Amino acid sequence: EMNELVWTDSQDTFRMEAETTRLRYVFQARDYSVANQSYLDDASVEISKYYIWTYGSVSTGAAKRSDWTVATEYRVGDGGTGELNVTEGRIWTTEQLAYLGYAGGVGTVNIDGASSTWASSGDAYVGSLGTGEANLANGGTWTTATGHTTYLGNYSGGSGTVNIDGTGSKWTASGEVHIGEEGTGVVTLSNGGTWTTASGQYALVGYGSGSSGTVNVDGAGSKWTANGYT
Repeated sequence: EMNELVWTDSQDTFRMEAETTRLRYVFQARDYSVANQSYLDDASVEISKYYIWTYGSVSTGAAKRSDWTVATEYRVGDGGTGELNVTEGRIWTTEQLAYLGYAGGVGTVNIDGASSTWASSGDAYVGSLGTGEANLANGGTWTTATGHTTYLGNYSGGSGTVNIDGTGSKWTASGEVHIGEEGTGVVTLSNGGTWTTASGQYALVGYGSGSSGTVNVDGAGSKWTANGYT
């Protein structure tokens, strides 16, 4: 069944549910804070200037902001296929664990456009026993927090990719980064995309038995600034 968007005006919230895809969200109307552990499988969600939608469902309306804060663990593609698109300068914040592609799933996050941001305050797993991909384009930004680790290609069979394309597109990693930890991890910087890893932090490329880690830097202005340990 297609996902259904239902307003509950008395509480100024809305709930989007789909029995077959395990979608369970409770959003606050202004900032779309998620109240409990959530999953995005077999669905596509877009966060843009005025609305959030899943497979063409009802618009929330032009009066609503569409920044989205996830207060607990969140998975895009947990055994299924999930896609999240952040555009029009909106901000997606994950305060706890975030998974793109988990347990055989395929999860993709696209951060597209100036000031469009994924702000990760907890550990992030891109391809943990699944296939995950984060794409930053046209000035899209990803920030990962001090004291937390980002894993690309975690555990055997995990495949994680980060693509940073275009001037102004950037990943600022304030915590550790493991590119391929018992799995396959790839970071590609192209056409002026940049990646900065923090002083005093490890950026490990190929970590652990059976790991494969790759960093590709291509095109004028593309740069990995490694301020810590590699």
